[in-house]
Amino acid sequence: MVKSYWQKAIYHEGLRKYKLIKAETKNEVELQANLQMLQWDEMYLKKLEREKRSEEREKRLEEIRIENEKKKQEKIDQQILIEKQLCKAKELTNSASIKINNIRNFLKDSFKTQLFNFDELKDKAEFKDPKPSKSLPRNEADLKKEPILEDFKSEIGLFDRLIEKITKHRIELLNRIAEEKHLKAIEIYNRKKNENFIAE
Repeated sequence: MVKSYWQKAIYHEGLRKYKLIKAETKNEVELQANLQMLQWDEMYLKKLEREKRSEEREKRLEEIRIENEKKKQEKIDQQILIEKQLCKAKELTNSASIKINNIRNFLKDSFKTQLFNFDELKDKAEFKDPKPSKSLPRNEADLKKEPILEDFKSEIGLFDRLIEKITKHRIELLNRIAEEKHLKAIEIYNRKKNENFIAE
């Protein structure tokens, strides 16, 4: 009598592996199939980890390569900048040397030339415009009357008088402003007076 067998075909996508499982019973087939898939899954995970490590290593190497290239380029740029600065410094040194030599030559030549007679250069013609009077103040109108506080006080209107609280605060404010203006006017007056006194 020929024995009958159960069989099951299994396939793993990641590993791309195929296997046909055979056993005498259905349970054995299922068990062997599950065990095989577990084994393949484990192999696939290890493969993924290896690939990941390899990718990370490649990525690190690429980053190191880029960083080295960047440093190399920075050194080249720095060298170019230094060379430009050296050229500029040489130009400035040469220019300064030429200027110094010109100044030395000018000083040497100045001793050889005839000296100027500055008295001959003076204009001795008679001055036609009259001289300004020292006794007159700069602005007589400013010195006629000394500023007084009343000149700066504002008039309080009828409406302001009817509202006592507002009026009191407003009067204080207006008086403060008037005092400040008065002090400033006195300061300007005294300064002009002193300037006029000094001019006399």
